[in-house]
Amino acid sequence: MWAGAPDVAIDHFERSLRLDPRDPKGAILAANGIAHFFARRLDQARTMLLLSLQEHPGWVPTHRYLAACYAHLGQLDEAKMMIKRLRALTPVVMPKADH
Repeated sequence: MWAGAPDVAIDHFERSLRLDPRDPKGAILAANGIAHFFARRLDQARTMLLLSLQEHPGWVPTHRYLAACYAHLGQLDEAKMMIKRLRALTPVVMPKADH
């Protein structure tokens, strides 16, 4: 995913879910959602990220990407709600980019 190939990453994440369906899925669902976000499939990203939050409600990156996803979808009230939840989890809403 970080190499700029979100579709390849999605294939790998989905294969992982099929190979070990009993393994906790929260992190894989989040990664899958983030990959869909980078592929600009925002509806699928939102779905995966929401599923991930069911398993890991306190995971900060999921909240960040879900807020961005909502904003790109024009769902600004939902984006604001996600930012509010994010601020309850961490004082760092957006990490600094390394230069």
